Amino acid sequence: MPRPTVDISDDDPLVQDIRRAINELRALAPPSQAVSGLDNRPLYVNRAGENYFIGPLADQTEFKEALFHRVSNLFKYRLPGLRSLAEPVFAKTHRICFTHADLHANNILVKDGRLAAILDWETAGWYPEYWELTAIEAMSIHKYEMNAFWDQVHPFGVGAYRDELRLEWALWGSTGLTGVVGEAGDDLECPR
Repeated sequence: MPRPTVDISDDDPLVQDIRRAINELRALAPPSQAVSGLDNRPLYVNRAGENYFIGPLADQTEFKEALFHRVSNLFKYRLPGLRSLAEPVFAKTHRICFTHADLHANNILVKDGRLAAILDWETAGWYPEYWELTAIEAMSIHKYEMNAFWDQVHPFGVGAYRDELRLEWALWGSTGLTGVVGEAGDDLECPR
């Protein structure tokens, strides 16, 4: 069966509303270079089948390193490969942006074809700029309708944050309750 496609134009009001909402959040000036929740509180992270608090972290380097500490003991042998994937990501300085970090169909309310509200802000905070995209991908990676929707909306630009997505995919596959060895062994190549 072919994967679904979404046929909405760049001029569609819902597409414009979602892009505008995400851009408005990302345009907020961060209070510091810390990666944290509001008021410099810990972030509530729902990642790789686990819910946990992290931080606040002094900066994005500390945040990126903290993600490696979440790698399951079962997959510590993957660390050299993960570090290799991390090199281009760690070499970049990302902006710190206000991020919802849980955008999926249940948290986006639409009325009459327009964005009515975005719900569920418990994971929101100040993250490196790529985090919103990688969080969206994590929640929709095997939900083909949502993949098609986000591919059409592309709020970060077409092909944005590819290195970051590759790293995050490999970390998700090595972290917490979702750490797995797939059919191809330890091939953690991102399917998107």
